[in-house]
Amino acid sequence: MTVREALLFAAQLKLPNDMPYAEKERRAMDIAHLLNLRKSLDSIVGSALEKGISGGEKRRLSLGMEMVTNPSILFLDEPTSGLDSFTAYKVVRILSSVAYKYGRTIICTIHQPSSEVFNIFDDTIILAEGQVLF
Repeated sequence: MTVREALLFAAQLKLPNDMPYAEKERRAMDIAHLLNLRKSLDSIVGSALEKGISGGEKRRLSLGMEMVTNPSILFLDEPTSGLDSFTAYKVVRILSSVAYKYGRTIICTIHQPSSEVFNIFDDTIILAEGQVLF
């Protein structure tokens, strides 16, 4: 499956049945552009047995598959987990631009963010043993 096919599949599954296919396709391609995936549209996503797109591209693709419905709030559990610091920074930077450009609320958990990533967030809550520390 290619990046294009994955985004279109998500659009077909998650968007209303009465929405025209052309609109679903446009929305999927808009998301690809927003997440800097246009150059990878015809690349194989890959699997445990088949090499495909990079880890950062896979993470952005998974975000795009959720964003295809244009949710007003996006909850993300460790969106930077397993990524190198530069790629993690790029992912958080993209999320920040989505929040500002489209007026979306993005709530995510991140363990041990770099100072550069930490400084991107508007609001931060630090939890320990179920209690708010900061």
